[in-house]
Amino acid sequence: MDTKVKEKVKAAKEAGHSVFAVTIGGKQFVYRSFNRTEYREIQNSVNVKAEEVRKKTKDETELAKKLDIVREESEEELVLYCLIDPEVNTPLDLQALPGGAVPTLSELMMQASGFGVESEPEQL
Repeated sequence: MDTKVKEKVKAAKEAGHSVFAVTIGGKQFVYRSFNRTEYREIQNSVNVKAEEVRKKTKDETELAKKLDIVREESEEELVLYCLIDPEVNTPLDLQALPGGAVPTLSELMMQASGFGVESEPEQL
């Protein structure tokens, strides 16, 4: 890990984030968790896009397709937000990554941020 990445990792940890490394498609990725405020920012952006699509699209089949695209874009937005290395700054940068990297990283980032269940619920 080069010095620039180490500095970003240190800064993320100092800001209270958890930092992880994973290999996907033979390529190493370093990513961080996100907090509630960051999650809300991303969700607000997604909600605005989804509402625009709903207003402009009357056909239900077409609407479903366009909302799937919005969901994919939300995964990309999350990866752009939380990926430390390799450095990506635009959705165009994401095209150079392995095909499954964005959805996989998005899911891992969600898990790192407390989404999902770590253990089976216990009835009390």
